[in-house]
Amino acid sequence: MLFFINLAMDYLLMTAAASLLRVRRKRRRRLFGAALAALAYCAVVLFLPYSPALAPAIAMLLLALGLAAAFCPIPVMQYLRLLAATAVLALGAGGVMTALGLWLNPFGPARYFSIRLLAAGTLAAYGILRGVRGYLQAAALEKQTLYAVSILIDGAEATLTALADTGNSLADPLTQAPVLVAEQAAVLPALPVPLRALLRNGLADDLPALLEAIAAANLAARLRMLPFASVGAPHGMLLGLRTDAIYLHKDGHSLAIPGGIVALCREPLSGGAYNALLPPAMLDTL
Repeated sequence: MLFFINLAMDYLLMTAAASLLRVRRKRRRRLFGAALAALAYCAVVLFLPYSPALAPAIAMLLLALGLAAAFCPIPVMQYLRLLAATAVLALGAGGVMTALGLWLNPFGPARYFSIRLLAAGTLAAYGILRGVRGYLQAAALEKQTLYAVSILIDGAEATLTALADTGNSLADPLTQAPVLVAEQAAVLPALPVPLRALLRNGLADDLPALLEAIAAANLAARLRMLPFASVGAPHGMLLGLRTDAIYLHKDGHSLAIPGGIVALCREPLSGGAYNALLPPAMLDTL
């Protein structure tokens, strides 16, 4: 019972923290990490007497072990953020569970427990932490520069909202021209029908189908394969397209970048405030 309670708790906390920070790992990896942390906890509690004063440090150490087993290899800073988020979620879930337990069973044992209570506590802590993170991101976003962006390809147009991002240094390996990174879904209206249908159906990894769609849409001369590195993906490749033009709109003014390149990113770039990342180098070319 001790093992399964800790397994469930660790798995829910790791999953919630990973979702919060958008760190992707397969379910079996997270389950393995949670099981390892739970097994280590049982071994410590049953076979290694320790002072109650050491309990928080031991719990943090075992949590760090489970996270390492579930998510490594990842960059050190990302791992530390994941550890901090999981610890905060654990504290929040513990507080919510205690409150709910006393409300549901005020005259029962102080350690009233159920799987539903565990899930409710974790979800409540996750919701609170996500709300706080969203508020802080919105406050920070107000201080940043957003541009309305229009992308034109063969007469079709897509409109986006781009954040001027100093961390975006992606460039075309052929020309070294800066590249606009955009959410794939936001660029779909500007793409020819064959490629649009392929990407909408999630078949971007089907190389023969992708090449066939590019040929059918006569996009071979526009195609770019853009190597990139980011947190969580030290080696990656983005599909890029040379546009007819990229237009930037801000404060009633419009700036044109003929032949600008857009890279298609499958994952969301924000919670909805923007769907593209504009490199400062692209502004320098105007």
